[in-house]
Amino acid sequence: MPTLKVFSEMVLNEFSKDITDRVFLMIQNDADLMHAYLDMVRNGDVKTIDKLNQSIGEAVKNYFNLENDGKVTGKKVKSSIIRYYTKHKIKPLKK
Repeated sequence: MPTLKVFSEMVLNEFSKDITDRVFLMIQNDADLMHAYLDMVRNGDVKTIDKLNQSIGEAVKNYFNLENDGKVTGKKVKSSIIRYYTKHKIKPLKK
């Protein structure tokens, strides 16, 4: 039986694996967010959608204090506004 710390890390790692895809799903399913997302590209705030997506992915990682687990996936992407994303894992919890 795992300890509470180990179990918490297991749950949070599973949740955070596809958190970037979940964020992009939220953007595409929210009219205001999607409008703002497209405006950033149209107005030249970012050079390409890829750069915008990379910036959002990096912001997700930093905001939730995650680290890359080294895996990039494009097989099971649910959001239609990204082609792939980097899986994340939580930074080890402190004792």
